[in-house]
Amino acid sequence: MLSPSKRIIYSTLGVCIFYTIGYTLLPAVAFFIRDWRMLMLALTLPGFLYIPFWWFIPESPRWLLSQGRVQEAEAILRDAARRNRVTAPEVIFRLYR
Repeated sequence: MLSPSKRIIYSTLGVCIFYTIGYTLLPAVAFFIRDWRMLMLALTLPGFLYIPFWWFIPESPRWLLSQGRVQEAEAILRDAARRNRVTAPEVIFRLYR
């Protein structure tokens, strides 16, 4: 989905920077939350906020194609094209039909 030059920037900055920031902030959070059980609870609870994304983010079309689910992948791409106000081609996956 990303061009090769953007992919390198994203994989180094976009992913690793958040891990580094979280790892750097951990001692500050641990300073204020002394009990290890409460610290683990405080670090785990925000992760539950991502559970609803399971229903809102569509599956990867590339993965769907690798599983042989061509119609679902095409439907996701058509929806993305509609949201981006782009006209999708009539036949998207010609080789798989």
